[in-house]
Amino acid sequence: MGKRFKRWLASASLILVFSSPATAGIDRIDFKYTSMTHLGFSGSLASIDLDSKETMDLIANQLRSSGVTVTGISEGQVRFVQTEGDKACENWSNSIFRAELAAFAENKPKDYKRLNRSGQPVGCSVPKASWIQYAYSAQKMERGRSFTINGVVDRSVTFNQGGVRPSFGTIFNGYNIANIVTMVPTNSSFVANFQTMFIVHVWRDEHDEKTSVFVLALPKSDGVEASPGRSIGSIYRPYIDGRIEQTAAQNILSFVTQKAIMGK
Repeated sequence: MGKRFKRWLASASLILVFSSPATAGIDRIDFKYTSMTHLGFSGSLASIDLDSKETMDLIANQLRSSGVTVTGISEGQVRFVQTEGDKACENWSNSIFRAELAAFAENKPKDYKRLNRSGQPVGCSVPKASWIQYAYSAQKMERGRSFTINGVVDRSVTFNQGGVRPSFGTIFNGYNIANIVTMVPTNSSFVANFQTMFIVHVWRDEHDEKTSVFVLALPKSDGVEASPGRSIGSIYRPYIDGRIEQTAAQNILSFVTQKAIMGK
């Protein structure tokens, strides 16, 4: 029986060797991508021929009917613009973001590490109220009105994992007791808590012909918002790379555009 057990150990070792990847690859990825990573500032805008209050009510109601919890609505006199410095910062930042995402998708840690992140434009060093404003600036309006809608929607995911584990037992053949080892399939599941946060900014200055709408969506995991310097397990890449947020933002913008075409 000792020889039989050693043979099983050798076989199990071979299974582990040949089922493991040749390289460890990327086990953690950046958690900082938003809808604007893919849409850019200009692609995150829409306009409608309603006043800012009517537009805010229209969008807030649409969010609620879509399952989004509106967590707050604030009023102010702020408009969003993109300066030349903002545009240069956006182009530089998003080129790096896209290269990082490509390295993650192809599981190439060397490509990720050798990315050239130097040469930051001057526009990226301009003080901002928030890191998500790397592509735009907030300006005070003298005679305008703005609203900011904050919302969140749950999109938790259940992961199912399959594998094998050794099972030890004994058999009695009438003369001897023999130990046996078999490989038993196992299945387990767990829930990963994800949310998408929405920031919808609506404004209209007194001289503007239409009301402007800016939509930003960003992921959140277990209460932690995406931001530079944070990371998450690579298994979650399809849920935190900003693509889900891109679609969510586009849906809101399409709704506004459609209402604008239909005249509300």
